[in-house]
Amino acid sequence: MESNLNLDQTFVSDNLVSVETGGLIVNNVLDMRLHEFFFISIYFIIFIFLVKFFIKSQKLNKNKVYFLISYHYCFIILAYIYSLLYVNDTDSFFQQAYLFNDADDIYIANNTMALINHFLIYLFNLHYFSIFIFLGFFSSMGFLFLFISFSEILNEFEINKNLLFALFLFPTWHFFTSFPGKDSIFLFSLGLFCFSLMKKKFFYLIISIILIYLIRPHISFLFLVSGLLIWMHYFFLDMFKSKISYFILFVSFSSIFLVLLKNFSPGYFYTLFNFFEEGAIVRGYNTLETGWYVTGNNIFSNSLKYLFYPLFDFSSLNRLISSLENILIIFLILRTSLNFNKKVFIQMIKKKELMFAILIFTMILVLLSNFTANIGISARQKWMMMPFLFLFIIPFLSKFKSSRL
Repeated sequence: MESNLNLDQTFVSDNLVSVETGGLIVNNVLDMRLHEFFFISIYFIIFIFLVKFFIKSQKLNKNKVYFLISYHYCFIILAYIYSLLYVNDTDSFFQQAYLFNDADDIYIANNTMALINHFLIYLFNLHYFSIFIFLGFFSSMGFLFLFISFSEILNEFEINKNLLFALFLFPTWHFFTSFPGKDSIFLFSLGLFCFSLMKKKFFYLIISIILIYLIRPHISFLFLVSGLLIWMHYFFLDMFKSKISYFILFVSFSSIFLVLLKNFSPGYFYTLFNFFEEGAIVRGYNTLETGWYVTGNNIFSNSLKYLFYPLFDFSSLNRLISSLENILIIFLILRTSLNFNKKVFIQMIKKKELMFAILIFTMILVLLSNFTANIGISARQKWMMMPFLFLFIIPFLSKFKSSRL
């Protein structure tokens, strides 16, 4: 083991024994530092304290909470092993922070991840393995925040909370959010957003939006647009009884928004008005290569492919697991349609949180399916919106109300 961070480390390791890893270009990044154990132990104690605080304050079932966290950490260990065998973004972000002092990528999300790794290495005294453990605290809290929020949003409905809990155990959701990358930060941000929204903690709500912007700028834009549309809908609905007045004012404010968008963010404005043409160009880049599926101009068909590819693909273990998950999700959606209840649906759309969930799910799905035709990317990024689908279908899937979790 090494007792320091080897700040003078170069690209060529002094170790003559070659260590083959996924994308790591220096051998000693795999070495465990003695001080890592000390610092990660301190952070772990703080993490457990926070978990106990939420268990007590939210009156949660501690066994299920600890099971969810332990379950997630099994995937974190698996993700760490995977990162040593295959090239992935985690390698790039860590090595950029470890070997260089500047972050000059053209994408703000990549610069953000490099900066986060820089602080974790040089300020928090962590390294490659312990960064997996540390950011696992945040992704675990993301799951916990989401579960607390969904339970509270649906407290007016007769839901089965054991079934809701089971929906939080999809393997690929945990696997993709186990890497110390953009998906784990997004999961924490999403959980914090939902939790802050339910508890009306607007400071933390703003923090969550900022975090989403730093790693997924386009998704943060959709969050803001969805929130604005929902606010306008309910505000004008309360102010005007006339549907004509409501419609005129809604269209007027929407037009003002488009004018502001054109002046302050012309890139988004151009993409919006050339949405399908731009998407077709991006999707057509690599359609002849493996791992890409064929798309057309049908937005509904593209959305279904984005959500449910791969399907019945048993060519590899990850494709097999993804296929089984997608089959299960299709079954749950079909079951939802069979259990559809008009009274429950009307009750659901009266809740602002559920209206927001439906809207943001639809907007993210339309956007990503229009610009993505890669099976691996869609299988990973769809978990940014799938929680909102679960939130919508769980009242229809539930047959009885279980004991409080």
